[in-house]
Amino acid sequence: MNNTIYEIIVYEVTDRETAIAARRKSMESAKTYPGFRAYRALSGIEPETMMADLIEWDDHDSAKAAGERVKTDPEFVEIFSAVSDVKLLAHFTSDKLLSSGA
Repeated sequence: MNNTIYEIIVYEVTDRETAIAARRKSMESAKTYPGFRAYRALSGIEPETMMADLIEWDDHDSAKAAGERVKTDPEFVEIFSAVSDVKLLAHFTSDKLLSSGA
């Protein structure tokens, strides 16, 4: 059974390049958090100011604890300043992965 928790955050930023640099900095800190597994950064095509993060956690408690910790982590100040609107912040589990095999 897959116990991985997937955190998806979709947000709008005021300046794409500033936000990309700030996101890198914040994720360097987040990867040291207990329960962190992996991170994938997504940048919008249309609109270019839309960004998303897909973060994998060992369990829901780790994901929730990280959500509280980022509020006081100084490495997140820049990315929070660059975000103009959060569209989605939610946690998910996964069913079977389907792949093209390519």
